[in-house]
Amino acid sequence: MRILRPGAVLLAFFAHGRPDEQGYTRYVIAGDEHLQYEPYPGAARRGPGLENREILVLFNDLRIVESVMLPSGIREMLFEKPLRVSEGGPPDARAERSTA
Repeated sequence: MRILRPGAVLLAFFAHGRPDEQGYTRYVIAGDEHLQYEPYPGAARRGPGLENREILVLFNDLRIVESVMLPSGIREMLFEKPLRVSEGGPPDARAERSTA
């Protein structure tokens, strides 16, 4: 994730498409404490959602801060880019916090 600075966080939403869906939802950051959504129509339906292991592979350079499955079936995940990456393995959050 070269677009994130070390210590930055990423909020991601993952959902499976419902057969009756007729559009998409665009999320917009509206301020420091607000996230708005804007529904808009779309012709194509979403494909199958990502499995947990696929999400972990996709964001393997980031540390999972929190992961929640909402009642609506949407998985909400908060990732953090570590301040530094330990050699030969995944990000080590313990080492970062002890040196900070």
